[in-house]
Amino acid sequence: MNGREGLSPSLPLWCSVPVAAVLCLFIAYRLLRTRTWPERYLIIACSLRYLVSAFHDFTYRLAPGGLSYIALVSIGLVALGALTLDKRRLFIGAFLPVIVICVLMLASGVLNHDPKSALEPIVRNAFFIVIAVAVWQTVDVAGPQALTRLLVVFVQPIIFQVLSIALHVAKAGESDGSVSYIGGYNHEQVFSLILASCFVVATFASRISRWAKLAISGLSIVGIGLANYRTTILGMVPLLIVQLFTAVPRAVPLQQRGLVRSAMLALAVCAAAGAIAVDPTRFSDIAKVATHGTGLIKPPHEFSADDRRVLSGRIYIWSSYLYAYNEATPTQKVFGTGPDAWAEQFRFYAHNTLISYLYELGVLGVAAILLLWGTMLSIAWHVPGTMRAQVLGAHASFFLLNMATMPHWQIEGNILYGLICGYTLALARPGRPAGRAQPRLRQAPYEPEASRGSPSAPSMTSQ
Repeated sequence: MNGREGLSPSLPLWCSVPVAAVLCLFIAYRLLRTRTWPERYLIIACSLRYLVSAFHDFTYRLAPGGLSYIALVSIGLVALGALTLDKRRLFIGAFLPVIVICVLMLASGVLNHDPKSALEPIVRNAFFIVIAVAVWQTVDVAGPQALTRLLVVFVQPIIFQVLSIALHVAKAGESDGSVSYIGGYNHEQVFSLILASCFVVATFASRISRWAKLAISGLSIVGIGLANYRTTILGMVPLLIVQLFTAVPRAVPLQQRGLVRSAMLALAVCAAAGAIAVDPTRFSDIAKVATHGTGLIKPPHEFSADDRRVLSGRIYIWSSYLYAYNEATPTQKVFGTGPDAWAEQFRFYAHNTLISYLYELGVLGVAAILLLWGTMLSIAWHVPGTMRAQVLGAHASFFLLNMATMPHWQIEGNILYGLICGYTLALARPGRPAGRAQPRLRQAPYEPEASRGSPSAPSMTSQ
């Protein structure tokens, strides 16, 4: 859970390079069969980012100019998206909170005499926008079935995890020494966010059999478990519940669905009881937090050795950040101490997006990130039909994830949120924005059944 240390060993090059080369050829084949540029960009951006993350021994090194090679790749992908995607979609009202966040990052960096610190966080936010627009534009043109083709980008991380298990290339957990199989990636959080994205895409994908959807979803959850990042598993619980109680019953005859739901509820209770029996300490920590609430927050020097272990040290970390914020100057309480300023004072990142934004961007930063989540959630309420529950479940999962880790701090986390928000925009605002003509495509744009013949489909540009 360290933001800077404890990187995982990479897969041996004799194994990872040939496999990556074959998978790149497979991706190239899929790109040749893809008919629209937004979908091509989506496959390129996700697959390339996931691939360069797997070779962190090389891509995390500094390139000439002071940035890492992986940062240069991310900047290049953002620029490619800005050039190839519908530029009008990049500046809709739904993305206004992101612009506000980026302006606050720059202002906080300037006020704290380190404007360069805003560059990487701004790139991360820009990556979110281009992924969201690419998903939105792809679904508009080709329909939700296009997301089924996006599943190809997750073949490489999953195969790398299988190889890490076979070769026993594992990382020891930083808090308890437990084993994490993460395919040679740099950290459990990064890898688990990739598999969480696979779970989300499988949930949203259409024209795929229900059993295949459930198999891919189950594979993603098992993979997160093998990565030993339980925070992501807990974060995916809302979407998992929606998936189980909607997709599974629809796979059986109507008269048997009540029985299936009852059986699933009983299995869920048994699974929860089994999890508590296997790891009672972790669940006792959750009970302790539920009982004492904010009373657990106290000055860092008052924490005993046992207190520092509660929730894998998160309570102690949160207290450290909150008390450091309390000692900041009045200006810093409003604008924060600067983007990524935690690295100069703390060993661990905050493991909570709201606390991190409070420390780095002040009360204005917290207001801005809440505005972003609230805006996207309000758009999700406009999603028609049976997909509304799945979309809302995905937003609830991402929000819960932010309460115990920081997906916005990783490009992979912003890809996850971009996938969720792009799909939300596509379903809540079907059709393309009014304006100049779009390039001619080989197929007609997709139009959800709920909006066909309905000229009053809700517009999200004003959100």
